Amino acid sequence: MPTHPMLALARTLGNPVLGGDVATLIWEGETAPLLIDDLHKWDDAPQTMLRAGAELWSFSMPLPADAYLEYAFIDPQTGERVPDPLNPNRVKNGANGYNNYFYMPQGRPSPLARPQKGVAQGK
Repeated sequence: MPTHPMLALARTLGNPVLGGDVATLIWEGETAPLLIDDLHKWDDAPQTMLRAGAELWSFSMPLPADAYLEYAFIDPQTGERVPDPLNPNRVKNGANGYNNYFYMPQGRPSPLARPQKGVAQGK
């Protein structure tokens, strides 16, 4: 069975798949996790992913070209966070866990967040 084009892109380029001003998060599995993120009030408003193919799920959202977004997948049965296997970019969330993150094409980390020689790192 051929791989769905969106899944192939996510496996090659990482999650989410970016197209214009739209970011599409992909999940491969028999069932889909819930999505929590910066835009949707985190745990207060989990988003449901839509079926995009056999054992393939997606959630698309328009974002500014320079956006940065943190998100997490939640197992709807257990309420536990599930790492995104298609996105290795993780950051501590300040609550004893991790969020995945991504930048839209024109997004960049702030120069103020880059480590500077001779400046102590915070924790």
